[in-house]
Amino acid sequence: FRYVFADILESERSYVSDLQRIIEIYLYELTRQECPWFVKEKKDLLFSNIEDIFAFHKVYVSRLGKLPSPHFIRFDSIR
Repeated sequence: FRYVFADILESERSYVSDLQRIIEIYLYELTRQECPWFVKEKKDLLFSNIEDIFAFHKVYVSRLGKLPSPHFIRFDSIR
């Protein structure tokens, strides 16, 4: 069970890191004046709520990392 928990935690950290890179690199590029208008028009389609998803998972992974030893975890305590 300990390894499963460690794997979930590492996967979440990686996911949060990837989301942050997407926001910093790709979303930023869509705000630049040089970005073609037809690409800017698709911004909401491509990245509709990515910042909300990032915010949620950033808090979630932070709380997961603060939990005690996996042997004593109740999954309803992660909220």
